[in-house]
Amino acid sequence: MLAKLKGSTMSVTAVRVVTREPLQRLHDEDAAGRVAVLVDLENVVRVRSDLMPAEDALQMLGRALKLAGPADFRIAIAPAGILRRYAGPLVTLALPCESVPAGRDSADLALLAHAEHLASVGYRRFVVVSGDHFFHEICRRHPTTIIARHGQPVARLLRQTALAVLAA
Repeated sequence: MLAKLKGSTMSVTAVRVVTREPLQRLHDEDAAGRVAVLVDLENVVRVRSDLMPAEDALQMLGRALKLAGPADFRIAIAPAGILRRYAGPLVTLALPCESVPAGRDSADLALLAHAEHLASVGYRRFVVVSGDHFFHEICRRHPTTIIARHGQPVARLLRQTALAVLAA
């Protein structure tokens, strides 16, 4: 199914591509620290005011997880309606998910809470799949890589504080 989807392309606009290689070398620098991948699902599947088709989400999330490399913890967070719409890609990618109430910044706040808890139990590196400015505090406190979809704007604060900014 992925091979069928490889023909679609999107152009990079506001995302600075640092590398397309998996981040293994970044993870190897701190082998003792654990790595967490945090996905702000609604942020990465919303294109202007619409939601991308599930097939496109599968392809993009697959690229993002490949770029993120090995991780000890992965989670996608979004309101229940978004999780239902993208259940197929989430299951295909074996990406655990958590539902939050619909509302401004609810997924962001839940992801920040996960990051703080994970940092308190030994996680040292984070990969955030989002372009939202909300995550600049994670970038300030911990080595963090940001992954956004091609063409997705990435907040200036993230670009300034992230270890790397990648496009998936």
